Amino acid sequence: MSSKVKAAAISGIIAPIFFALMVLIEVSVVPGYNQLSQQISDLGAYVLYGSYSALQNLNFWVSGILIAAFAIGLRKALPVLRAVTWPLGVSGVMIFLSGVFQDQPFPWPGSAHALDLTGLQSPDISFWTIWDDETLLGVGALKRLSADHGEVKSMYTVQSLRRRGAGSAMLRHIIATARASGMSRQ
Repeated sequence: MSSKVKAAAISGIIAPIFFALMVLIEVSVVPGYNQLSQQISDLGAYVLYGSYSALQNLNFWVSGILIAAFAIGLRKALPVLRAVTWPLGVSGVMIFLSGVFQDQPFPWPGSAHALDLTGLQSPDISFWTIWDDETLLGVGALKRLSADHGEVKSMYTVQSLRRRGAGSAMLRHIIATARASGMSRQ
């Protein structure tokens, strides 16, 4: 067995261990995260955890690369397992991409296109939150561009709390508010 195949095999052993250790680190250092009521994917939410979300992205990038490398090495070492290595490799790539293409802004300067706190405090911005009792479900903002033109800004629903209608309710509220204040173009 070549050294590349051995390295790929080792990456298959390291990937789940690395992933689990990173999650344990994230859970212990991210303030406000509750592992009993939130999903692990919430750790990547920049809106909730700011720069701590970079840990989750890093976890997905490295784990995805390790799993894809394992699939390549397994395919080279055991060509008879081609049917198994293809979905394994694809899952590694998908894990990697889920860290690259988060549905929230990236935690490094210049890559976030959502408004920060200063931007949200601008007089041309209206900002709302949506709650279920004491649980924050999401946020939304409307920016007035002109007397008759507005733009939806910074709309976000907590990933683990999606599919409950909060995002739709927020969007309906933003559109209704825009129309009520004379904006015909949104």
